[in-house]
Amino acid sequence: MNSNLPQEIDWRLRVFDSLSFPTLIMDRNGTVVSVNQKLLEKYNISKPQVVGKSCREIFHSLFDDPNLPCNRETCPLDKTIDEGVGHSVLKQIQRQDGSMYWEDRVFSPILDDAGNVIYVVESIRDVTRTKALENIIHDIREFLNRV
Repeated sequence: MNSNLPQEIDWRLRVFDSLSFPTLIMDRNGTVVSVNQKLLEKYNISKPQVVGKSCREIFHSLFDDPNLPCNRETCPLDKTIDEGVGHSVLKQIQRQDGSMYWEDRVFSPILDDAGNVIYVVESIRDVTRTKALENIIHDIREFLNRV
């Protein structure tokens, strides 16, 4: 037995919790099995509010995403599980106060030794400022093309 295993597990948990963006791990059924500290802080929630619940349930109720549950054909979680490769989706979301923001959600498979997807890691980045800059650049280009 590997005597370094507890240290390895502790190190991996520290890495997971130190990520600067909200991250969660889901099983093949979309049930959340783990979340990092950043996700809890950003959405002001506790682990019991998320762990053990389906992604569709938490994203609709806790994260103000009116587009969930998504359908099987467009769901990046389902695509990641079916294809065994990562997927991402860029979403514009309206908060309950009416303001809008952009999220880039990246889905990455965790594979077993046979290459089957056993878990999916979802990382969520707020890209609102990036999208605003893209819009400014687009407007400047349009202006320059008219000159």
